[in-house]
Amino acid sequence: MSTRRFPEGNNTSPHRRSLFNKCPAAHHHQYVDKWSQGPEGPEATIGKAIHSVIESAAIDVGHPDPENPTPGTGPAVFLSVDSWDAYVEQIGAQLVATPSDLAEVHDRLIAGMNLIDLSNQLCAPEEPWTVHLGDGLVDGGIWDMVRSDRGRVVVTDWKTGDLPAPTPDQLREDTQAGAYLVAARNRWPDASGWSTRFVYLAQGVAVEAHWDRGLDDMHRRWARSTAIGTQSGYSKPRVGAHCGTCPFRDRCKAFEKAVQVEVGAEPTWGDPAALLAEAHRIRVLEALVEGRKKSVTAALRAFMEQRSRHAGVVGVTSAAHEAVWCKRTVRKIDTGVVGEVARILSLSTSETIALLAVAVSTRRLDALVKAHPELGAVVAARTSRFEVRWPEVRELDGEAT
Repeated sequence: MSTRRFPEGNNTSPHRRSLFNKCPAAHHHQYVDKWSQGPEGPEATIGKAIHSVIESAAIDVGHPDPENPTPGTGPAVFLSVDSWDAYVEQIGAQLVATPSDLAEVHDRLIAGMNLIDLSNQLCAPEEPWTVHLGDGLVDGGIWDMVRSDRGRVVVTDWKTGDLPAPTPDQLREDTQAGAYLVAARNRWPDASGWSTRFVYLAQGVAVEAHWDRGLDDMHRRWARSTAIGTQSGYSKPRVGAHCGTCPFRDRCKAFEKAVQVEVGAEPTWGDPAALLAEAHRIRVLEALVEGRKKSVTAALRAFMEQRSRHAGVVGVTSAAHEAVWCKRTVRKIDTGVVGEVARILSLSTSETIALLAVAVSTRRLDALVKAHPELGAVVAARTSRFEVRWPEVRELDGEAT
């Protein structure tokens, strides 16, 4: 029997464990260093808007039916397209910044609307939960929705992104899914069973995992081992595909080292150690790009398949499409050009940054060179060209089936 006792306040959560397992350094930056993460991107804003729309609808229709007071015995409740349209306009429009983002909220929600059953709710949507894992360790999070289905507790989580859905076996090993099952069994121990249901709205797919003793023990051990790692202060960075979306990559030395490959630069053949280090960085970059390419291709394919199916349902003929990766030549501008421009134009650094709108862009520099030809040589010396793979969607002959 273990004698380790976790100090008070050393709580854990599925998000903390997932972040620590991806990159201990990112976990340390967020929860120990308290680094700011900057503004949210459009994907996060769209996701939060979708959650708020579903939550509002669930609150409105989630009151128990007086004729069916026992949870799990009432009829399923699915809202119509018109009903969801109204919630999107009332709730979603307040949370997104642009009409295109609001259209994305609507499209992703409608794509998975037939998977959103609002009946037989066991608690309020977006309800916090906690479960004591022993030795002073407390796990916690927020359930999107919990329902009863003929005596079985079903914890539902809305997934709003474009990534493909996992298999049921992969879901069993998901940190969030496992934590939900442990907490649901702890909260409703007399239920006939417990399930986690992840609904991928944009893809129109739902995947389920079910509680058993082995899964419960596995996730309790993972929570404990991760808590021990975070308590010990372990914070070694781990480079991987997740670096592409990490909010701390602009301040992370490991990420900077991994991506600092000079395009077109001759390797230092006289120094084998430097050459091997360069080769390792290139392998890391290749793995990052290939992993990201596969996920984007799969997301594009799932998105287009869903659009084609939806078009067929409403009676609109839609041409078949495919995702193709094409080569594009892009330009990279060395940020050191700011100092050169400031010197030639006799401006301060702050004035030059304001002139270039903070981020040095090729469009603004081209306009600046046109107005000040003497900058041409400097900009040319600070510019490099290289090829990248870029996704395009092409229309195929024939019609979607």
